[in-house]
Amino acid sequence: MFKDKIKQYFKQFAYQAVCFAEQQIGSGFGEEKKEMAIEFLLKKLPAFFKPFIPLLKPLLMQILDEVIEQAVDLLHALQEKQRERNNNG
Repeated sequence: MFKDKIKQYFKQFAYQAVCFAEQQIGSGFGEEKKEMAIEFLLKKLPAFFKPFIPLLKPLLMQILDEVIEQAVDLLHALQEKQRERNNNG
């Protein structure tokens, strides 16, 4: 239950984090963008939660990895739709 709540919290910011990293770094450099997106998401944690980050890092990294990958898939799908529109228009 705790894990699901954290995942839901991060999901609301994951697409924004991925887009931010994409804008900052550009295409390619997947690992660097992932690190940037992770930092973006960790900064979204409420202040009272931040002291527990080192303790919960393994769990957080698993959750962050999952929500970032989902957001990347969404970004790629939207980019592909945009390319299709541009090619057909």
